[in-house]
Amino acid sequence: MSPMGRALMIQGAGSNVGKSLVVAGLLRAFRNRGLTTRPFKPQNMSNNAAVTADGGESGRAQALQARAAGVPPHTDMNPVLLKPESETGSQLIVQGKMRGHLSARDFGRKKQDLMPPVLESFQRIARQADLTIVEGAGSPAEINLRRNDIAHSSDLAKRGVRPHMRVSTFPRPEPVMASLATSQSERASIAAFKTDVIDASMNALILVDFWAEWCGPCKTLTPLLERVVATYAPRVQLVKIDVDIPHASACIVGCGVMTGYGSVANCAKVQAGTSVAVIGTGGIGLNVIQGLKMVGADKIIGVDLNPAREAMARSFGMTHFLNPKDIEAAGGNIVDAITQLTDGGADYSFECIGNTKVMRQALECTHKGWGRSIIIGVAEAGAEIATRPFQLVTGRHWEGSAFGGARGRTDVPRIVDWYMEGKIDIDSLITHTMPLEDINKGFDLMKRGESIRGVVLYD
Repeated sequence: MSPMGRALMIQGAGSNVGKSLVVAGLLRAFRNRGLTTRPFKPQNMSNNAAVTADGGESGRAQALQARAAGVPPHTDMNPVLLKPESETGSQLIVQGKMRGHLSARDFGRKKQDLMPPVLESFQRIARQADLTIVEGAGSPAEINLRRNDIAHSSDLAKRGVRPHMRVSTFPRPEPVMASLATSQSERASIAAFKTDVIDASMNALILVDFWAEWCGPCKTLTPLLERVVATYAPRVQLVKIDVDIPHASACIVGCGVMTGYGSVANCAKVQAGTSVAVIGTGGIGLNVIQGLKMVGADKIIGVDLNPAREAMARSFGMTHFLNPKDIEAAGGNIVDAITQLTDGGADYSFECIGNTKVMRQALECTHKGWGRSIIIGVAEAGAEIATRPFQLVTGRHWEGSAFGGARGRTDVPRIVDWYMEGKIDIDSLITHTMPLEDINKGFDLMKRGESIRGVVLYD
């Protein structure tokens, strides 16, 4: 029989304080650091159950946590599930199977009978992993769960589930918790914790400091826990996308695909049949070109000093390619070349480099009266742009674009859906992938102009 791995319990100073998400985050963090991880919650109460790989029922949160650990959900991860049917009664699910209907009073009497299957499931889970992260109940101060405790640490702690971490949505919860503790040992346990709140008002994930008194076998986990970083964001900044999109493809939707396509569709609102100059055919420029093709632009002119980028730009929809070096060598300039190619100037231009000299050229190559030039590239700090007032007085428009003018919560999922439907090309933009230890090679490729998008993989 395999020995049980180490275990860590996450408890809270109350319910609905983010324990489930903290557990999921830690499972993934430790998994990314090379440990096999498993989630475990002795008792859960929810009607929002998930179907497990072994055909039973489990809490939805444990299904999410299993995914973070990289394994299918299993009924052993949540051996006792209560599905409320009324204010005082619930359906009882034990190890994935329905065992009857109980009133709250009956459940209180039956809890001791449920501890053996809970411990049986815990032991099976713990033997599969280097680290099992146990999600406990809201707090040791929840006195209604005291007798024949399943959801807290009383019995599990005797089997190596320590140290603990706590989650809270208010500063310094220990005095409140200690005032409700019913034994000296509980008060001593509570005093051993220090809880840090990041920003509960922003609906943030809240991560806590770990207990300093590690048991001997757990000391090897200390360096890993010290490197766990709390990441949080307001809910409004989170976007739900299709779960089937590869992570490597999803990671460039934001600043690459969305910025390029959005600048065309949202900011410039390019019309079909028009002529457009795209200056810079890197990651952003290619997505501008792709967006122009999607909206039906007629003449798409790519401008770049690197001749090696012509083939890829044409595959994304570019119709003409101009290299300023070749034009200058022949005694011309890029503004005149674009003006001649478009019979008086491009209807639209996009600067995708971040060079102030090129920004001026992008404006001046557009058509008098209606030409629009969109600045996407970010210039160096303190740089200034300039042009003659005549260029603007004659009807040209000069404007900027941030994130393609996108509404992230609606536009990003739409781009992902288009990718899944084969309507937009993302994968061709990823010219290189590398492990984290080779990230400097990725920067070198970018500086040499050999990479469009390099993606660091955490396999």
